[in-house]
Amino acid sequence: MKKLLLSLVAMVAATTLSAQKVLVLYYSETGTTKTVALEMQKQLGADLEAIEAVEPYTGNFQETMQRGQREMKSGQTPALKPLKKKIADYDIIFLGYPIWFGTYAMPIATLVKQQSFAGKKVVPFCTFGSGGLNTSTEALKKALPKAQIQTGYGVRTARVAAAPKEIDRFLKENGYKKGTVKKLPPLFGTKACDQRGESHLRYRLLQLSVSPRHTLDSRQAHHARRHRLQVHRQEWRRVHHHLRYRRERGWCQA
Repeated sequence: MKKLLLSLVAMVAATTLSAQKVLVLYYSETGTTKTVALEMQKQLGADLEAIEAVEPYTGNFQETMQRGQREMKSGQTPALKPLKKKIADYDIIFLGYPIWFGTYAMPIATLVKQQSFAGKKVVPFCTFGSGGLNTSTEALKKALPKAQIQTGYGVRTARVAAAPKEIDRFLKENGYKKGTVKKLPPLFGTKACDQRGESHLRYRLLQLSVSPRHTLDSRQAHHARRHRLQVHRQEWRRVHHHLRYRRERGWCQA
């Protein structure tokens, strides 16, 4: 009975979505966010438009970041080329961007100042190196108080190859696409946000962070300790990745 009700809810949501106009609007600096945006557009069958700065961010990574920092400090956001599509013509806007300094890229800061998203459903999606979906979503809520900011999707730059399957799940789970998905297996054999599993992660991180360093007494002992440290470092990265993964998806508190 429960499965039947869920199926009916999904069908109603999909039918409602088909009657709404959807736009995938994105800014991409290196092409990574563009890759995700194109996949979103393909799976949704939506309209697509890229956000472009009048003065493009050119140069190497360091130069781009330096310019971004100057703009953030001065409060002067970059000028944008006019959009070809009208946001007023759409019901749902999937808004994509890379994460800069823990939040959306500066061209998005210009966009939310210039355009009205009042009454629109805005679905954030982003690419990043070390997180930023939650912080950028909260920033959008503050910048667009009259819009309905929905649960977003984020993917690490190093994992963009896995985006098509993740996007398919994300769209189906949130009613933007027809179909059902299999329930993900719980992490560590527990339910998502299970307190014991979360405590275990934090305990392991603490253990790995405070591993004692000993003085060298012999070459053999040195190599043995060096090997242990390498193992600890790998374990720390693995555990930290899981904890960060859970936080980004709202499965546990930061």
